[in-house]
Amino acid sequence: IILLVNVKKKDLLIRSYHLFKVAFTFAPSLVAFILAPSLVVFTFASSLIFDLTQIANCYVGRPALVAFVTAGYPDETIPILHALQDGGADIIELGIPFTDPIADGPTIQTANNIALANGVNTPTVLKLVRDARASGITVPLMLMGYYNPMLQYGEKRMVQDARAAGVNGFIV
Repeated sequence: IILLVNVKKKDLLIRSYHLFKVAFTFAPSLVAFILAPSLVVFTFASSLIFDLTQIANCYVGRPALVAFVTAGYPDETIPILHALQDGGADIIELGIPFTDPIADGPTIQTANNIALANGVNTPTVLKLVRDARASGITVPLMLMGYYNPMLQYGEKRMVQDARAAGVNGFIV
Protein backbone atom coordinates (compact mmCIF):
# COMPACT_ATOMS: atom_id res chain seq x y z
CA ILE A 1 0.00 0.00 0.00
CA ILE A 2 1.44 3.38 -0.89
CA LEU A 3 0.44 6.51 0.99
CA LEU A 4 1.50 9.94 -0.20
CA VAL A 5 1.52 12.70 2.37
CA ASN A 6 1.84 16.33 1.37
CA VAL A 7 4.09 18.16 3.82
CA LYS A 8 4.21 21.68 2.43
CA LYS A 9 3.73 23.43 5.76
CA LYS A 10 5.76 23.04 8.93
CA ASP A 11 2.60 22.03 10.83
CA LEU A 12 1.97 19.24 8.33
CA LEU A 13 5.60 18.17 8.61
CA ILE A 14 5.09 17.76 12.37
CA ARG A 15 1.90 15.77 11.74
CA SER A 16 3.81 13.62 9.26
CA TYR A 17 6.44 12.91 11.91
CA HIS A 18 3.67 11.72 14.23
CA LEU A 19 2.26 9.63 11.38
CA PHE A 20 5.72 8.06 10.99
CA LYS A 21 5.75 7.20 14.71
CA VAL A 22 2.27 5.69 14.61
CA ALA A 23 2.93 3.84 11.37
CA PHE A 24 6.18 2.31 12.63
CA THR A 25 4.43 1.23 15.83
CA PHE A 26 1.88 -0.78 13.85
CA ALA A 27 4.04 -1.75 10.89
CA PRO A 28 7.77 -1.98 11.57
CA SER A 29 8.37 -2.99 7.95
CA LEU A 30 7.13 0.42 6.78
CA VAL A 31 9.60 2.26 4.58
CA ALA A 32 9.37 5.98 3.87
CA PHE A 33 10.80 7.63 0.79
CA ILE A 34 11.26 11.39 0.88
CA LEU A 35 11.02 12.38 -2.77
CA ALA A 36 10.97 16.12 -2.25
CA PRO A 37 10.51 18.55 0.62
CA SER A 38 6.78 18.45 -0.13
CA LEU A 39 6.22 14.75 -0.76
CA VAL A 40 6.72 11.70 1.40
CA VAL A 41 5.86 8.23 0.11
CA PHE A 42 5.10 5.45 2.57
CA THR A 43 5.13 1.86 1.41
CA PHE A 44 5.44 -1.50 3.07
CA ALA A 45 8.82 -3.02 2.21
CA SER A 46 7.30 -6.42 1.57
CA SER A 47 4.77 -4.87 -0.84
CA LEU A 48 7.10 -2.67 -2.85
CA ILE A 49 5.78 -3.72 -6.23
CA PHE A 50 5.28 -0.30 -7.82
CA ASP A 51 8.22 1.37 -9.52
CA LEU A 52 8.41 4.80 -7.90
CA THR A 53 11.18 6.03 -10.22
CA GLN A 54 8.80 7.68 -12.68
CA ILE A 55 7.05 9.52 -9.85
CA ALA A 56 10.30 10.55 -8.16
CA ASN A 57 11.65 11.90 -11.46
CA CYS A 58 8.75 14.36 -11.63
CA TYR A 59 10.20 16.17 -8.61
CA VAL A 60 13.83 16.45 -9.69
CA GLY A 61 14.98 20.04 -9.95
CA ARG A 62 11.56 21.62 -10.44
CA PRO A 63 8.02 21.72 -9.15
CA ALA A 64 5.70 19.11 -10.62
CA LEU A 65 2.23 19.75 -11.98
CA VAL A 66 -0.12 17.24 -10.34
CA ALA A 67 -3.68 17.18 -11.69
CA PHE A 68 -6.80 15.54 -10.26
CA VAL A 69 -9.95 14.20 -11.89
CA THR A 70 -12.67 11.95 -10.47
CA ALA A 71 -12.91 8.76 -12.53
CA GLY A 72 -16.22 8.68 -14.36
CA TYR A 73 -17.07 12.36 -14.00
CA PRO A 74 -17.58 13.61 -16.50
CA ASP A 75 -18.12 10.56 -18.68
CA GLU A 76 -15.23 11.53 -20.96
CA THR A 77 -12.49 10.66 -18.47
CA ILE A 78 -9.95 9.29 -20.97
CA PRO A 79 -10.07 12.37 -23.23
CA ILE A 80 -9.64 14.48 -20.08
CA LEU A 81 -6.58 12.41 -19.10
CA HIS A 82 -5.14 13.05 -22.57
CA ALA A 83 -5.83 16.78 -22.25
CA LEU A 84 -4.10 16.85 -18.86
CA GLN A 85 -1.10 14.92 -20.19
CA ASP A 86 -0.90 17.08 -23.32
CA GLY A 87 -1.22 20.19 -21.14
CA GLY A 88 1.88 19.26 -19.17
CA ALA A 89 0.64 17.32 -16.14
CA ASP A 90 3.52 15.38 -14.61
CA ILE A 91 1.28 13.15 -12.47
CA ILE A 92 -2.46 12.57 -12.64
CA GLU A 93 -4.45 11.67 -9.55
CA LEU A 94 -7.50 9.63 -10.55
CA GLY A 95 -10.17 9.71 -7.87
CA ILE A 96 -12.01 6.50 -7.00
CA PRO A 97 -15.63 7.50 -6.35
CA PHE A 98 -16.86 6.90 -2.81
CA THR A 99 -20.34 7.17 -1.35
CA ASP A 100 -19.43 9.42 1.58
CA PRO A 101 -16.46 11.67 0.74
CA ILE A 102 -16.98 13.94 3.73
CA ALA A 103 -13.34 15.09 3.90
CA ASP A 104 -13.61 16.60 0.42
CA GLY A 105 -15.29 19.82 -0.59
CA PRO A 106 -18.64 20.12 -2.36
CA THR A 107 -17.15 19.97 -5.86
CA ILE A 108 -15.46 16.60 -5.34
CA GLN A 109 -18.47 15.33 -3.38
CA THR A 110 -20.72 16.18 -6.33
CA ALA A 111 -18.31 14.57 -8.81
CA ASN A 112 -18.25 11.40 -6.68
CA ASN A 113 -22.04 11.27 -6.46
CA ILE A 114 -22.49 11.70 -10.21
CA ALA A 115 -19.78 9.13 -11.03
CA LEU A 116 -21.42 6.62 -8.68
CA ALA A 117 -24.83 7.34 -10.23
CA ASN A 118 -23.21 6.60 -13.61
CA GLY A 119 -22.20 3.16 -12.30
CA VAL A 120 -18.50 3.86 -11.73
CA ASN A 121 -16.89 1.57 -9.15
CA THR A 122 -13.43 0.16 -8.43
CA PRO A 123 -13.44 -2.39 -11.30
CA THR A 124 -14.64 0.38 -13.64
CA VAL A 125 -11.77 2.62 -12.53
CA LEU A 126 -9.21 -0.13 -13.11
CA LYS A 127 -10.64 -0.76 -16.59
CA LEU A 128 -10.47 2.96 -17.26
CA VAL A 129 -6.76 2.93 -16.33
CA ARG A 130 -6.11 -0.05 -18.64
CA ASP A 131 -7.94 1.71 -21.48
CA ALA A 132 -6.09 4.97 -20.78
CA ARG A 133 -2.73 3.21 -20.93
CA ALA A 134 -3.76 1.47 -24.17
CA SER A 135 -4.73 4.85 -25.64
CA GLY A 136 -1.32 6.39 -24.97
CA ILE A 137 -1.39 7.81 -21.44
CA THR A 138 2.20 7.63 -20.19
CA VAL A 139 2.31 9.97 -17.17
CA PRO A 140 2.17 8.37 -13.73
CA LEU A 141 -1.41 7.63 -12.66
CA MET A 142 -2.11 7.59 -8.93
CA LEU A 143 -5.39 6.22 -7.66
CA MET A 144 -6.68 8.58 -5.01
CA GLY A 145 -9.47 7.86 -2.62
CA TYR A 146 -10.76 6.57 0.64
CA TYR A 147 -9.63 3.28 2.12
CA ASN A 148 -13.16 1.84 2.29
CA PRO A 149 -13.55 0.93 -1.42
CA MET A 150 -10.05 -0.53 -1.47
CA LEU A 151 -10.73 -2.63 1.62
CA GLN A 152 -14.05 -3.81 0.17
CA TYR A 153 -12.33 -4.75 -3.11
CA GLY A 154 -9.62 -6.59 -1.18
CA GLU A 155 -6.21 -5.11 -0.39
CA LYS A 156 -4.04 -7.73 -2.07
CA ARG A 157 -6.35 -7.98 -5.06
CA MET A 158 -6.44 -4.17 -5.33
CA VAL A 159 -2.67 -3.86 -5.42
CA GLN A 160 -2.30 -6.71 -7.94
CA ASP A 161 -5.10 -5.49 -10.23
CA ALA A 162 -3.97 -1.87 -10.01
CA ARG A 163 -0.43 -2.78 -10.94
CA ALA A 164 -1.65 -4.93 -13.85
CA ALA A 165 -3.85 -2.05 -15.06
CA GLY A 166 -0.96 0.40 -15.10
CA VAL A 167 -1.43 2.31 -11.84
CA ASN A 168 1.73 3.81 -10.39
CA GLY A 169 0.57 4.12 -6.79
CA PHE A 170 -2.12 5.18 -4.35
CA ILE A 171 -3.01 8.24 -2.36
CA VAL A 172 -5.23 7.05 0.46
